[in-house]
Amino acid sequence: MSIKKIEELEKKQAQLKARIQKAKAKMNTEKRKKETRAKIIIGGVMAKMMLGSEETKTKMLNRIEKQKDRELVELVLFSDAQKTT
Repeated sequence: MSIKKIEELEKKQAQLKARIQKAKAKMNTEKRKKETRAKIIIGGVMAKMMLGSEETKTKMLNRIEKQKDRELVELVLFSDAQKTT
């Protein structure tokens, strides 16, 4: 095998590695998008459940570890709910 042929094959190998890397990056991006969408959907369902039941609201809020996060959820979900009732 000649040096030129080896160089050609190495060039093709580098191109394939780049294509594989690009495909993996695209796949990971799509996976993150799907995970984010699923989290948004689940969050919406949980928000509806919290608005529907005081017991569920209390249980869910108690599972939020950070006080500032708990306060944010209460502010966003329940300050508007109280205004409409």
